[in-house]
Amino acid sequence: MTRESSMGERSLPEGPWRAGWALAWHTEPAEQGGVHRTPVAERLYQLQYQSDASQVAPLVVALADFLDTRVVRPWLAAIVPVPPSNEDRPLQPVRELARALAERTGLPLAERYLVKRRRTRMLKEINSLAEREQEVAGVFTVTDPERYRDQWVLLFDDICQSGTTLAAATRVLREEGGVAGVYVLVVT
Repeated sequence: MTRESSMGERSLPEGPWRAGWALAWHTEPAEQGGVHRTPVAERLYQLQYQSDASQVAPLVVALADFLDTRVVRPWLAAIVPVPPSNEDRPLQPVRELARALAERTGLPLAERYLVKRRRTRMLKEINSLAEREQEVAGVFTVTDPERYRDQWVLLFDDICQSGTTLAAATRVLREEGGVAGVYVLVVT
């Protein structure tokens, strides 16, 4: 999430999900002008691009504490991580964070429940919303359509820039997986 967006503090814009939240903004205004990463975004950056696994624990503590403030928390059936765009990373931030969040919260981890049918480009490299939507169109599927039918799940990702990936994943969870409610949590 960037401050330049129209998103309210910690709330994602409207989407096909029931509710969505971000732990923190991704950037904030810098004193000298321009923007810089927030402390949470800096931790995420270190995890993503420096493969600094020591960032997982503090991020997960903050994510779990935040999730505990959500009314829906006791009714969530599982954490569903968004599959990565870059499978070549030595450390997969979303998977690592989702595993640790599941362990800390006691929620089941639905790893490899939501999968990609094909590789995609990283959406941060695509500026056009229409191109982003085209890139993720038809890319997701669920491996076991009955697994979370009529239940509520938490869709988890690292960053929300436009919501395109989250919207596509949410639609598949609802339409193919029969999930009754999708709630979204992202780091930034």
